[in-house]
Amino acid sequence: MRESSDESKYLRSNSESNLPREYSFTPSSETNSNPSSHQPQPTTVSPKSSVNAINKFNLGITLVLLGTVVAFLFAFQWLPWLRTGYDLTQTQVDGSIYSGNVLDGEFSGYGELTFNDGTIYQGDFSFGIFNGEGYISNPTSGWSFKGSFVKGNAVYGTLSDSKGSEYSGSFHEGFPDAQGDFKSAELWLYSGDWKMGVPNGKGKMIFKDGSTYQGDFKNFLADGNGTYIDKSGWKYEGEFKEGMRSGKGKLTFKNGEIIDGKWEDGQPV
Repeated sequence: MRESSDESKYLRSNSESNLPREYSFTPSSETNSNPSSHQPQPTTVSPKSSVNAINKFNLGITLVLLGTVVAFLFAFQWLPWLRTGYDLTQTQVDGSIYSGNVLDGEFSGYGELTFNDGTIYQGDFSFGIFNGEGYISNPTSGWSFKGSFVKGNAVYGTLSDSKGSEYSGSFHEGFPDAQGDFKSAELWLYSGDWKMGVPNGKGKMIFKDGSTYQGDFKNFLADGNGTYIDKSGWKYEGEFKEGMRSGKGKLTFKNGEIIDGKWEDGQPV
């Protein structure tokens, strides 16, 4: 079972203010001796003092703009590379809230992240993602996971739901994988191999009524070689296909009677 929990992302802004160099031109003090002329007057570059004044003005505008941009970015948490400390609280642009340690603008060390859907993660972070030991839960739906994370992915731990089902073991890409034990809310148990959230490989299943199957599984069903022992006492040892006795096998009844031969769709042939 994979719960979608989007890991926090930072919105970085790496803007620079590049104001164009200004040049000032003023009308010439010389006037055209011909009063009837309407031609444009020639222009000359301003004196050095005027240029310096304009440069100072531009510098002042630049500082004001830069200060405004910095204040804006801090207000919206968009300058993470300047933020380092302990027990900081940040509200992200997606509405999630982080409280904990920050290093160079990234969640680092121990912290708590509350997503806008109510999901809460408490544990270790590295470079802004889950990494180390942690606990994540959703109070609304009732599921929770406690265990180890590597680069944002659960790798080992215990996943529980609101109905009482529980899986303990290895994970891959958010799914039970490799080795693990599952206890259903309906009181049946499975222990063995998993592949992407489904029993696959070798395993043992104990049913609610006490019957057991031990052997090969494929997509949650007995498939391959295995042994099924019924609660009433009879036992089948042999081949299965898609959960049915199929192939060569031996059925031993409680009274000692034996059927040994070939099976198809659960029946001897």
